[in-house]
Amino acid sequence: MPSPLKAIRSKCLSCSLTSNEVKECTAETCPLFHYRLGKNPNRKPRKTTDEFGWHEALDRTHCILDSFYEHVTKHPVIQDDYELNVLATKTQDALMDLYQAIGGRE
Repeated sequence: MPSPLKAIRSKCLSCSLTSNEVKECTAETCPLFHYRLGKNPNRKPRKTTDEFGWHEALDRTHCILDSFYEHVTKHPVIQDDYELNVLATKTQDALMDLYQAIGGRE
């Protein structure tokens, strides 16, 4: 069973058809409007701006990046299929961008 926010997101997608349409929805009178992006607008963000939080995020991103490279990018199936290789490379590049962005904000 999906979470309530995932169920709301699914309902909004069935109404609008695409993620972009959900994002640009103008039905502000809909009771699901503020939840349509799969987030609770009433939830306060957690503070993770301490030094440990930044280091932890950087370390976890590095672990995922390294694991993705070793177990997905280098996998023979991915290496032998051009389209999959392109997707894996883009994913790896996006993870590296995330790693660099976190490191730049420490």
